[in-house]
Amino acid sequence: MSVQAETSQIIYLLGPQGSTSLLRWDGTLEKTYDCGGGGFISFNAAGACASFGYHTGPGPLPITVFPTPPVAVRLPGDAGPRVVLPADWGAVSAGWSPDSARLAVARVDPPYPTADDQPFRMSVWIVEADGAARLLYRPSPGRGLPLQWSSDGRYLTGVEVMPGDSILHLLLLDVASGRVTDLGNTALPESIAWSADGRLALVRGSGRVTWRDKEIVVRERDGSERVLTPPGFVGFAPAWDPARGRIAWIAGPSGDGSGYFEGTGVGDRRVVVSDLAGGTTEIRCPGRVVEGMRWSRDGETLLLLCRRPGATSDVFELWLHRFNARGGPAAVLIATGLGWDDYFDRQTGGAPSLSRAVAWSRAVR
Repeated sequence: MSVQAETSQIIYLLGPQGSTSLLRWDGTLEKTYDCGGGGFISFNAAGACASFGYHTGPGPLPITVFPTPPVAVRLPGDAGPRVVLPADWGAVSAGWSPDSARLAVARVDPPYPTADDQPFRMSVWIVEADGAARLLYRPSPGRGLPLQWSSDGRYLTGVEVMPGDSILHLLLLDVASGRVTDLGNTALPESIAWSADGRLALVRGSGRVTWRDKEIVVRERDGSERVLTPPGFVGFAPAWDPARGRIAWIAGPSGDGSGYFEGTGVGDRRVVVSDLAGGTTEIRCPGRVVEGMRWSRDGETLLLLCRRPGATSDVFELWLHRFNARGGPAAVLIATGLGWDDYFDRQTGGAPSLSRAVAWSRAVR
């Protein structure tokens, strides 16, 4: 079960095989929430959902039809889902814009492969709420990963991988003009963040290992960029302060992985908060290693995912860091023994996503 969206009234939960549920903040659970028959479901922050994807794959070659279920959508307050794209249209990804006015859809295009070593042809479409579709981008044959909207709905980001190339290229697509900008290689395509005023924070680097070749880059609205991580350090998991425009990320020394599990060397991780005007603050979990964080909506508090160094069970804890503790402790332990041990990847430094694992009422706008 994972958190897909949070509003002031409802938490949208995704379960196994595309099942969805609604959980209200008073604890009331609506076990079945119908968003259509697709095998995959996406939500935007407002709770609008789209179902898409295929269940069994394209089948043996050669392919004459790429079997996909219809793309169905449902807005908060709708009595049920409605279909906006027909079955076998080839849609393998769909996501609502922030204002729930249009969908970004990734499609597998014909002609389909006739041999195992041939790549699929992909395209990106903008689909209006009534089903009207226009082509936005058709790259050379390769492999694409899910799309993400900017907070103002003007841009999409996506990742393109060419055949025979292991480097992930982060693309910026202008939704109005179709202009495509290659932002360079990215190691963690899911680890990007848009500010409310249209700035993009991304992780530039290669590979999935988090203790080497990872730097935090902020792209301004005019296209200029600046690197926030100093030499000898890595950064990942950027997150914007929704109230003051500050940015935070997880930082630690770069290296070969020595000491990560024990919380020393590359495992000496903390949160860095920058006001982007030269001022920075470091925040640590007392006696622990920071592996994730979320901002409260007022920017006064960080929810921290902290790891017990060297632990092999009950690995994670939740702490609050209060910027204005008003005479009390700045760091407060709120949960232990979370049972997320299976989501800890010692080989890369991967940890559970707080935004997917925890619903937090103080983060809801």
